Amino acid sequence: MDGIENCMELLDALDMGNVSGRIFEMMACRGGCINGPSMPSDSSLYERRERLLSFIENNQQQQGYENIKASAAGIDLSRSFEPKAFNAPRPTESEIREILTSIGKTTPEKELNCGACGYPSCRKKAEAVYHGMAEPDMCIPYMRSRAESLANLIIDHTLNGIILVDSNLNIKEINKAAEKMFDVEKEQVQGKPLSTVIDDRDFAWVLANKTNLQDKKVNYPRNSLTTLQTICYIEEEDMVLAIIQDITEQEKQRMELERVREETLEKAQEVINRQMRVAQEIAGLLGETTAESKMLLLKLIELVKGREEK
Repeated sequence: MDGIENCMELLDALDMGNVSGRIFEMMACRGGCINGPSMPSDSSLYERRERLLSFIENNQQQQGYENIKASAAGIDLSRSFEPKAFNAPRPTESEIREILTSIGKTTPEKELNCGACGYPSCRKKAEAVYHGMAEPDMCIPYMRSRAESLANLIIDHTLNGIILVDSNLNIKEINKAAEKMFDVEKEQVQGKPLSTVIDDRDFAWVLANKTNLQDKKVNYPRNSLTTLQTICYIEEEDMVLAIIQDITEQEKQRMELERVREETLEKAQEVINRQMRVAQEIAGLLGETTAESKMLLLKLIELVKGREEK
């Protein structure tokens, strides 16, 4: 029997008792050794057959010579064989269903039997898992769905809004954070133009230029929302992905700090102006007092001089 599939069919037939033979030669290579890996791929079928027959002939001659030597030396080269059947316990139906359920195959319809795990069916793979000859994770559809579910879990629970649009600027995906930001529901807007939800001009620019737009502040007065947006172009899918961060509270705090700063500067300027006025008033008063004192002293000097002259 040649070819892996034919060998497996033969073993199944033996298991069911449908074969009466006693000796079987099973070759994994279809066509046997003529198509084996040691044969040059550029040679014809006839050349490969002649090469095989030549090898067998030389090998038989050598083996015959060795047998003669062994017989002459009194060495017994006979062999006997006894069956050593391995009767592995078969899992029950409930045990198989439990293993299948653990990899998401809860119904027969979900058993794809794709063969990617190396077993002909999902049930055969479950039996191998039961015998410890395979791992549950050896299932590509299961691992793919698991990876997708984890990715969706991350997207749905991130605090940043995420919107994915196609080349026509129609919404393909929108996560829960974006739904909350713009007060929409995914079922209502999915497949509709982005312009029905928000201004799509930045998205159109990214799509037209096939480049990215990073950290742009965008205000949405209707939603009382201030955002910081990074919009990326996905070349493989010709799509645009936006990651939208809600910075409304940070912006309010920044504006409040700016207001306090301006008020502080105004108050400081008022204090400076008031101090200047006080200084000028004091200087004015001092100047008047000095002039009056000067006049009085001059008059006093004149009086004193007048008396001295008399």
